[in-house]
Amino acid sequence: MYLIMENAGGLKDYKLLERLGDGSKPTAIIGDVADELNLDLVVISMEAIHTKHIDANLLAEFIPCPVMLLPL
Repeated sequence: MYLIMENAGGLKDYKLLERLGDGSKPTAIIGDVADELNLDLVVISMEAIHTKHIDANLLAEFIPCPVMLLPL
């Protein structure tokens, strides 16, 4: 299960989305959600990359918008 925050209208109004993997790689799932919701920015913790939950090499391929990587 992977969690993504979506800005639902302004800086104060956020909601949490849940998406099950269905056997896909997490990077592809994040890219699909970013594409479906037409997101302007995806923020990912470097911890997800260091623990190998997300493949940093696939970020550019699957995520159609800028990606901000936050340090640990």
